[in-house]
Amino acid sequence: MRRFRDALRKGTGAGVKIGVIDTGVADIPGLGNCIEEHFYIADIDKKLRLLTRLAGEDDLNHGTACADIIHRYAPEATLFDVKVMDHRAENSKYKLAGAIRLGIEQGWDVLNVCVGTQSDFSGLRQITAKAIECGLMIVAAVDCEGANQGFPASYPGVISVDYDMYHPLAFGFSVSSAICGHGVYVEAANSTGCSEYYTGSSFACPHITALAARALQFHPGIRAEDFLDRLRNLDASDVFPTTLLHSEKQ
Repeated sequence: MRRFRDALRKGTGAGVKIGVIDTGVADIPGLGNCIEEHFYIADIDKKLRLLTRLAGEDDLNHGTACADIIHRYAPEATLFDVKVMDHRAENSKYKLAGAIRLGIEQGWDVLNVCVGTQSDFSGLRQITAKAIECGLMIVAAVDCEGANQGFPASYPGVISVDYDMYHPLAFGFSVSSAICGHGVYVEAANSTGCSEYYTGSSFACPHITALAARALQFHPGIRAEDFLDRLRNLDASDVFPTTLLHSEKQ
């Protein structure tokens, strides 16, 4: 347990590959060279197409912020941008399924999924189960406003993330979701590289992804269930200086 705790404290994510499934990641100076490749799952003539791009773009100032948070706390992890949502802010269960399939094919270690769907689609459920079986860790933000927690966050084996006000990288557990991370007034870069403040499960999720990357650096192949069990057996204040600052959840 000491080695695991030290990994969380000192890890950099070196050697860990993370797919950022979101609204795209802009090429901003703060991300340096951590983005290995930009993918775009596009709907062209009612058919999904996987495109690669030389430069990233983020119309909604969402995916870039998430990537910035991951890079801040796992600076040596390699990120892969998977754009599944454009300026219309319309997500697709089919695009999500395609993005997870891409993660399996590419052999990534972690998927950070902050744009889910309210649709429980059998194809998404099946590919999520296959990804977990292959050892891919899926960290997904819960939908705090929908009728349910959203998908893939609600699927078995997925690390579902809610938010509260913590010090960065501190964590806790709630009844409704697997884990809570820092997601209140989170400072992160937008698509122009300027700082903004964000609140929500989408911005707690990359903090937990960064923790997972730190753990995987020293414990390659650790499964999501084992990762969460080890976190539950830790007092977060033993890992980071302070835990919960103030609860925003009622």
